[in-house]
Amino acid sequence: MPNFVQLTPANVLDSSDMTTLDIAGASKEPNAPAILFGDNGQDNQLFELRPTGETDASGNNFVWIIAKHSGTALTVPLEPRFDKGAQVFQQPLLTGAPGREGDVQKWLAFSGPTAGGGPTIVFANRWSSLVLDAKASGTGDHTPIIQWDEADTRNQLWRTFAPGVPLRPHR
Repeated sequence: MPNFVQLTPANVLDSSDMTTLDIAGASKEPNAPAILFGDNGQDNQLFELRPTGETDASGNNFVWIIAKHSGTALTVPLEPRFDKGAQVFQQPLLTGAPGREGDVQKWLAFSGPTAGGGPTIVFANRWSSLVLDAKASGTGDHTPIIQWDEADTRNQLWRTFAPGVPLRPHR
């Protein structure tokens, strides 16, 4: 049985907004964008961090970030490879895809600094080496989730929450 979690950037927990990672409109269609949206407890805000079976030299796991409602994985564009600011979107899971095609869905999950009241995770894409980022440190509804250079900023530090646990700002 998969373990589903909500993912929320630490900067949201410092704001009055109560947003979390969301697939826009609960769409099940390929290319639907990942955004921040108000915590509503729906399945399009729950994600499985499924290990790919691969690790980096430090032993950190690569994971697929799979949306519960659609079974699709968070994906970055194949081209251009290092597209800073590119929208992250969902696509059918490419578990058997070789090389770069499969790498667009693999995220290196490693510990970030404590923020927002607890431990954080940084997700770096295997293909682009860029990290999962709430655009322009946004915290409101419809903030795009993009890939960006790692900066250890709070909009790149993700907290996990079990389903049904309300998000609470930490001030």
